[in-house]
Amino acid sequence: AHWVTIDHRHVLIQEAQSGHGVQRSEPIQRTLKAPPNSRQDVVLIPAGSGEPLANQSVNGAWQMDWAVNEFKSERLEPPGSKYSRSTVELTESINGGPFRKAGDQAGGFTDLISPESRTIVQRFAIDGKRVQVVLGRDARGNLVRTWEVRVTVKYPKRPIYSPEP
Repeated sequence: AHWVTIDHRHVLIQEAQSGHGVQRSEPIQRTLKAPPNSRQDVVLIPAGSGEPLANQSVNGAWQMDWAVNEFKSERLEPPGSKYSRSTVELTESINGGPFRKAGDQAGGFTDLISPESRTIVQRFAIDGKRVQVVLGRDARGNLVRTWEVRVTVKYPKRPIYSPEP
């Protein structure tokens, strides 16, 4: 088994070897090939605290907020109101099932995650074009960007967001 956890400060790679866990911190080496019908000048970043928070109005649910940012020369730049009317769309695959539309919102996205344990793969689009999600920075300070986000939900723990290989 091999998975990656991002906590906005480093990348932690955990591997199972002969039943024992081994942990090491290293930068992610991944190909960021753009899928068809995508754009690379705009990304989504975690908004607010930058991590999922317990939702106060839906018992047991978590809330993750995403904000639109411009991406220029490996830098993130807040776009002001430029994308406030843009449609941010989320499609999801739950436990390996088919991708289905999970909603759309204007100017950003607030995702409510119910507490049952499962794995979700998320894809985001802005105005119909796929965009990357920035999950944090690796150990060298480089932005960790991905076209698909793996969300691992294990109640009662906070969901873990990682790049989908």
